[in-house]
This record gives sequence, structure tokens and C-alpha cells, in this order.
Amino acid sequence: MADANIDLIEGQAEYTFYRASGDGTSSVTNPSNIYGVADVLEATLRSNRTQTTQSDSALTKIARSAYSALSAKLSKGTPSQYFVQRFVDKTTITVYPTADSSNASKDTCFLFKSKAKSTINTNNEVIIRR
Repeated sequence: MADANIDLIEGQAEYTFYRASGDGTSSVTNPSNIYGVADVLEATLRSNRTQTTQSDSALTKIARSAYSALSAKLSKGTPSQYFVQRFVDKTTITVYPTADSSNASKDTCFLFKSKAKSTINTNNEVIIRR
């Protein structure tokens, strides 16, 4: 497990994390070059990330059905929920509501689990590395 930060952008709901660098550029700011995010376990809205006065507010992970039921998915405000979608080549995090101008300077800090990497050796055996 590892953690990373996303700089929130006003009005943007979805942030993407690719399986590998050849698939695209992931939406992470610190540390950069994060690939292979399998799932997001926890997320917080973080103010003043680089200062001693930083503060965190927990975001609630919601299911696909709960996100689908939201009527105004691009409404702006203080993010309080997130939804994770996993695809073959990427994982997306969608925040709700999207950051408004007062929250666009904040970060989402998240704890994630990486995808297992597998290779096939000369005996055609699959070797999984975590």
C-alpha cells in the first residue's frame, strides 16, 4: 500500500491513474509517476498539504449505484464523497461534489493498493510480484 496526492481542479470530477506509463499520464502530483493503482482504500480532503497547519477531512467512498443516483454530478462545493472505477488499463477516482474555487487549491490524499505484476518464466509458470 502507498499514498499519493491529487491537486483538485475546479469543476473536474474524474482523476485517472493508468496501469503503465505507455497507457497515459496519471493524475497525481505527489509523488509523480504513480501507475498500477488497483483500488483506493481511503481518501481525505487536505488543506495546506505542505504546511504545519494542514488539516484533513475524510471523504466517504460510495458505490456505483449511489454515484449513479446523484442528480447533479458536476455541482461544485467541498468534496465529501468519492467513487472508484477499475478498468483493465486504468483506475479512476471521481469526487463529488467537484471542487469549487475555494477548494481547488486543496488536495485529495489517498491510500491505494497497487496491482500485482506478473511475468511468465522460461518454464511457462506465472510469477506474481507485489
